[in-house]
Amino acid sequence: MTLSAPAGNHARRVSRKLAAIGALVVAGTFTVGMTFPAAVVGGQALGAATRYSAPAQAAQVPDDQIQAFVTPGEVRTETLDRQSGFSVASTADIAAVAGIRHFTGSNPVDPDAAVQWPFPVGVPTSSNYGPRGGRQHEGADFTPGEGAEIQAIAGGVVRIATEQGGAFGVTVYIEHVVDGQTVFSRYAHMQYGSLKVFEGQNIGAGQKLGLVGNTGRSFGAHLHLEITTDDGKVNPVAWLQEKTRD
Repeated sequence: MTLSAPAGNHARRVSRKLAAIGALVVAGTFTVGMTFPAAVVGGQALGAATRYSAPAQAAQVPDDQIQAFVTPGEVRTETLDRQSGFSVASTADIAAVAGIRHFTGSNPVDPDAAVQWPFPVGVPTSSNYGPRGGRQHEGADFTPGEGAEIQAIAGGVVRIATEQGGAFGVTVYIEHVVDGQTVFSRYAHMQYGSLKVFEGQNIGAGQKLGLVGNTGRSFGAHLHLEITTDDGKVNPVAWLQEKTRD
């Protein structure tokens, strides 16, 4: 029985220590709650008052593994522009640059494509390929307005470039190779003094040839375009639609 008193005293001492530890835990929990007042469950960012100690192992991460980039002080932000061959323009802007007064919409052809339309935007036609007045109309008549720039439908060699084209007036005749086939294109009724190419010249698709006029056997300013393949004269509009289709 002489051991009962010390045992009771020991139990009371242990109880007092546990109570003290519990008080520290409660105080610590309260302190943490006050240190992170803006912490929100769900992964949202902590508030501006947040304070924390970085883990000790963070200091051991090699410099080349830190996922961060610091801009040097001498670096300055520069204004970017579109002067590197890129531009944004409306159909009306493109038409105006080419002197086109009448257009039907944008032309979705890549300007670097091997085959182009004779104008950079869609323009009306006054007379298409086929029977007309009891005879065959062997081309298509485009009416963008007098003075509009005419461009080559493909790269090739200029075979004729003359102001003495008879019924065709001021005319250009070009030989191309398209998809391995020899193709000829004729551009008629252009303005006097507007020729921009010469016979024997190698040209590229989209190169300027002259201006829409009313020379030769013509009744109003227009471009008469003909395309000839191994099968003879073909519908220029249908041929261009096929060759410029994506």
